[in-house]
Amino acid sequence: MNMRDADHLTLEWLIHLGGWRTSAEVAESMGESVEFASLALLRLSWRGVVELGPGSRATRTWRLRPDLVE
Repeated sequence: MNMRDADHLTLEWLIHLGGWRTSAEVAESMGESVEFASLALLRLSWRGVVELGPGSRATRTWRLRPDLVE
């Protein structure tokens, strides 16, 4: 799977789950590794699509930017 497809799949699951989610929660829902989801979420944050929440690397949370939901 290429990076663009991975990012799209990860974003779809993050939207489906809603709210602040850890990489592990997203990965589990997708049936992928935590590393797979973490890298996709990081790329999405670089593009300004998702927000990075507080916490350490292991407990960091992510969410879709609220202004994109409107």
